Amino acid sequence: MNKEYLEIGISSFIALTFVATFICLFFFVSGKSIDNSVVTNNVLFLVDDLANDQNVLSYKEKKILGEALSNVKLSDMTNEDKLINEHNKSLTGKILITLSILIVVIIGSSYWLCSYYDLNFNKILLNNLYLLIVVAIIEIFFVLIIVKNYILADPNEIRYNIINQLRM
Repeated sequence: MNKEYLEIGISSFIALTFVATFICLFFFVSGKSIDNSVVTNNVLFLVDDLANDQNVLSYKEKKILGEALSNVKLSDMTNEDKLINEHNKSLTGKILITLSILIVVIIGSSYWLCSYYDLNFNKILLNNLYLLIVVAIIEIFFVLIIVKNYILADPNEIRYNIINQLRM
């Protein structure tokens, strides 16, 4: 067996394992807060856009709508929130178990192969840790700068759908 190809294969599997692990952990650690921020920013953007558009509602209509909305009682969603939290906790646990198994299998088999074929496991591991650091920095900056500030919703499409729904 060609040692060079084996080293590339081992390194690739370790790199994929590290990156997959980082992305999953990064999502679970920061994904919820970033996701909430993205949704909130998008909703606020759309509400501001609609509220400031004089062609959608006149001042009088906005006042009537505002008074009607102030009397709306929001439903108690405690049970639904509890179900969602339980589901997410279960999913997180399953993913952490899966990642743990993946890490043990990949790192263990890589170590064994490196020992068997006299390859430098520490060098391969260290190179992949450097790669992981670079990927992590790029991912964090991308999420914090681009994703967090990206406007997902098209105000014109939302406006069109709201107006059509209100006409019915």
